[in-house]
Formats: sequence, C-alpha cells, structure tokens
Amino acid sequence: MFFIRSILIPLCLLFALSFNFDAIEIDKLSAALLPLTSNNATQDAPGAQSAIRISEIIITGNTTIDTQEILDSLTIKSNAIYSETKETIARKQIKALGIFKSVNSKSIIQNKQAKIIFHVEELPLVGDIVLKGNSLITTSAITKVMKSKPNKMLNLSHLRSDINAINELYKKNGYSHAKVYRVQNPEQSRDPLVIHISEGIINTIIIRSEEHTSELQSPDH
Repeated sequence: MFFIRSILIPLCLLFALSFNFDAIEIDKLSAALLPLTSNNATQDAPGAQSAIRISEIIITGNTTIDTQEILDSLTIKSNAIYSETKETIARKQIKALGIFKSVNSKSIIQNKQAKIIFHVEELPLVGDIVLKGNSLITTSAITKVMKSKPNKMLNLSHLRSDINAINELYKKNGYSHAKVYRVQNPEQSRDPLVIHISEGIINTIIIRSEEHTSELQSPDH
C-alpha cells in the first residue's frame, strides 16, 4: 500500500503542474490574438480606404433645365466610390432624358477625390407645332395625343412617343396605312416643329395608253 501511494502522489503533482502550464499558455495565446481580431474587425473592406471618392458633381451648359432635375436623374451621388464606368453610365443617363443635343464629361482627380463635370448642350424650344398632310383627323385631335407642346424644350423621347401616338390614332380610326413619314425639328429656339403625315389616300390614278390618257378621281374629289 505504501508503495502504491508513493507512486500516485508524484503522478498527481505532475498532472496538476501540467494542467496549470497548459492553462497559462492558452491564456497567453488568447491575449495575443485578441488585439489582432479587434483590429481586423474595424478595418474597411479591402481597397475601400484607398478608393477614389466623388467629391462633387457639376453640370454646365444648361440654361432652361434646372441643375437639380439633372442630378436627380443620376444613380451616382457625391461621396460614392468613383470609376470610369460609373461616369459613362451617368453620361448616358443624362442623354436618355431626351432634352440635350450632346452630353460630354470630364473628371478631375486629386488626392483621392474626383470632381465630375458634365457639359450639356440643350435642344431648342419648340415654337408652334405644324401638322402637314392631315385631312381625315383634325389638328386639335392629333395635338391632344402628343407630349410635345409649344414653348417647351424639344424632347426627343417625347417626339418618338408622339410619332407612335399619331400612327396609333389613325389606326384606331380605321386608317391603317396612314403614318408620320417626316419630322422637321426646330433648328433654333422658337422655330416650329413640323410633322408630315401621309394618310394613305390615292387621290388620282393616271392611266396612259397609246391611244389616250385618262384620269380616275377618288370619290371625294
């Protein structure tokens, strides 16, 4: 019995010392890892700190259209991360408004800050709206379905919609062959917007033969 006790006591002491040593080493390791974990958690996403950000978006060349209206049409905003792709998309968004003849842009980058400048050239104001070739449907009925209006800036998006609306109006009234075949945009402000309509009516048929020439008039002539 004495022999067994003499062996067990040293073994227990050795186990206790080993356990304390492991616990101390684990505590030291945990303490060393905590600062690293804390620092990594507070860092931005990779590359975010070195990214170029948009400091300002400037619109020039607009005299009729409000600057804020143009800015509201853009998906990019100040303080967003800058890229050439975003600048290109913004330029196309301004062009898609349909009220500018041209849209150009340039960016000034300095100290990780990008200033984007968009220069626009406005389309002219529409004077009168002149319809030519319409006899089956009145001018007032046609202009009622149009988005383009006198004394408003020419809008190419609206004009495309107007052409479709006029063609559809004729179709609804049974004139499926009628269509807008030519549009004259105002060259400068207050010039008329002229829309030419073909109503698909044959007024006269000329028949020629070796003996004689004759004309067949349509019933309404």
